[in-house]
Formats: sequence, C-alpha cells, structure tokens
Amino acid sequence: MTSSIKTKIHVEGLSELEKALQEIPRATGGNVLKRAIVKPAQMFADHARELAPKESGKLKQEIKVSKPKVISAGKAAFAAAMREGATRAEAGHAARAANAAAGGAGRHAVVSVGPTKGAFHGLFQEFGTARHGPKSFMRPAWDALSPRFPKMIAETLWEEIEKARQRIVKKADRKSTRLNSSHCN
Repeated sequence: MTSSIKTKIHVEGLSELEKALQEIPRATGGNVLKRAIVKPAQMFADHARELAPKESGKLKQEIKVSKPKVISAGKAAFAAAMREGATRAEAGHAARAANAAAGGAGRHAVVSVGPTKGAFHGLFQEFGTARHGPKSFMRPAWDALSPRFPKMIAETLWEEIEKARQRIVKKADRKSTRLNSSHCN
C-alpha cells in the first residue's frame, strides 16, 4: 500500500477501556486491539472500493486492509530515536525507558488501508495528473466514515474485551475441572 499519505485516529479519554485491557493478558490485549481496528478499516476499504473509478476494475480489487500491528510505547520511542539519528544502543535505551514509564499501557494498534503496490495508479486517480483531474475515492470515503470510527472502535473494544474475559473464565473452568477430576481418581 502506498505510504505517501497517513492519517491517524486517536481514541482518547477511555480510561475504563484501558484499565480493562490491562486486566487481561498482554498478548490477548494486543489481539483485542487488532480486532477492534479491523472492523472500521474494512468498512473504510469497502466504501473506498464503491467510490473508486471503474476504468479497469483492478483498482477496486486492490484496495486492501493491511495486517494490523500493535506498537508498544517502547517500539514507538525506538523508531522516533532512530529517525532522529540516534544509535541502536541509544534507541534501545529510549525504548526501555518508554516501556518502563508506560507500565504496560501506551500500546496502540496500526492498520493501513488503500491501494496495494499492484494498483499504484490509484494515487494518480486520487490526486490527478497533468492530463486529467482527480477522481478522488479515498478522501470522500474517509470524510463520510471517519466521524463514526472513534465510537465504533470503542464499542468493538468493549465487545472484544468481554469476549476475551469470557474465554479466560472458560479456560480457567476447564483447567479447574481437569484438576478436580485428576485428584478424584
């Protein structure tokens, strides 16, 4: 996907969500974050496909959602330090300090939506060229849907946290049942 334009959505002020995320195992919390951003990202991609110019049809097929990634405070600090010209050792120190300061919080999920490299011409459609004007499809999709994303992300996060809690309880029950049955025999 083209990396020339980036837009970020920050969902803040949801301290209850962050607290609930910290109550579940770290790996599970990361997966919860990933699932919470895929739903709105897929909706965005679907709407952009609907709006994409129909010349060849390839552009519509190549509007994709990337695999979501979870980035910790340490990873973000490491990347920022490297961009500023720090050595790997200095960047590593910055990462450790950021993780320690965050205390398990400060993770965020990232996903990209847009045409893949196989449809690089989507950039020309979106912004136009010297020979034709823009036939925007990504920006109108963004403008139409982005106001709903923070609420959708928060709702999906709550749903996914609750599902994770239920899975954790079921797993503990199964383990307890197995332990009890092995002690009875």
